[in-house]
Amino acid sequence: MGLRVLEHHSNNKNLANGSFFATLAYVVLGKTSRWSETPPIPLVTTSLTDDHLGVARLGDCIEAAADFHGVGYGLAIANCYVSCGERHPARASGVYKTINRS
Repeated sequence: MGLRVLEHHSNNKNLANGSFFATLAYVVLGKTSRWSETPPIPLVTTSLTDDHLGVARLGDCIEAAADFHGVGYGLAIANCYVSCGERHPARASGVYKTINRS
């Protein structure tokens, strides 16, 4: 998933704020985890941990990608990596509980 940092994503220093990265990771991790199985598995977030490692400025293009580590014992685990060109301003990891399909 990719997008450009706009004014409403940024703080008073024209830098993407922490809630921007957290929301982006939440969406990317949730969709990646759900789509990793066929048919898609219903999941609920039990934990989301995000680390802010750098900055993204107003106008920067951001890309977020996730890798999914599979489902086991009723849990799914995934990581999200946010990049801005050669920089990596954020990363996150999520744990999801599977929901009974019946």
